[in-house]
Amino acid sequence: MVKSFFRQVSSATPVIDGKFDPAEGWGEPLVDINEANYGEYLLDAAAGHSTNGVKGYYRWDDTNLYFCCVVEDKDHINTTAPGANPWNGDSIRFDIKCDLDSEDLNDTSKYWFALCDDGNVSFFQEKAETGLVNVGGDTATSGYKVVHDKAAGVTVYEVAVKWEHNTPAGKVYPGFEFVTAQRVMELSTGEAEPMQAVQLCGYETDPANSGTKWFVAMLDDAVPEVVETEAVVEDVVVEEAVTAPQTFDAGVIAAVAAVVSAAGYAVSKKR
Repeated sequence: MVKSFFRQVSSATPVIDGKFDPAEGWGEPLVDINEANYGEYLLDAAAGHSTNGVKGYYRWDDTNLYFCCVVEDKDHINTTAPGANPWNGDSIRFDIKCDLDSEDLNDTSKYWFALCDDGNVSFFQEKAETGLVNVGGDTATSGYKVVHDKAAGVTVYEVAVKWEHNTPAGKVYPGFEFVTAQRVMELSTGEAEPMQAVQLCGYETDPANSGTKWFVAMLDDAVPEVVETEAVVEDVVVEEAVTAPQTFDAGVIAAVAAVVSAAGYAVSKKR
């Protein structure tokens, strides 16, 4: 499996509002699928495809795993009624598995969430990993939101998944590892069900594996903040001994002090 690193939140905690904002501390996308490489991430697809770009962002803190997916999607369709299964239209499947000793990749905590045509957002927990309780979608998260911007042709999926209900101990720490995968489902006009699935992360070139591609995620520390120190000016006093002219009395010596200001400096570190 491919291993990736999820950065801890730093000064900014992502806001789950269905609007991707770089100022919320998402950082660079961990996954960036574009028109040039899009076909490599397709698990299933009808002729052609309706999506040209997908970006995935991940952050974490002691309470939540934060996930944001920005999908280029001019044709957003999902007729599912809230409370029903939302996978029969544009949606995302979201899986977490903590038992790394198990090779059963069907034994996961599995969620689906989608923006329905009636404007409501459905977040559905299909199952829970062995040993964990199926608490339902709402209880398993600290918030979720899906917003489609028709003018921009973009759908943004955001969710904060609680560690409390998705890990055996209910808490995590830097270095904690688990298995995860996200699959973007796309329904095109005239189709009865989605005919393409884009594996968001953990892609591996394996012709024998036509199913879900997984990867091990390790929780990492936050990216160092940009640190800037203000200019510091120090006064350095240099004393010069001045020899009195021979015409002065021998016991008289004048001392002159010269003050030199040393230029300060600023130190900055790039994130």
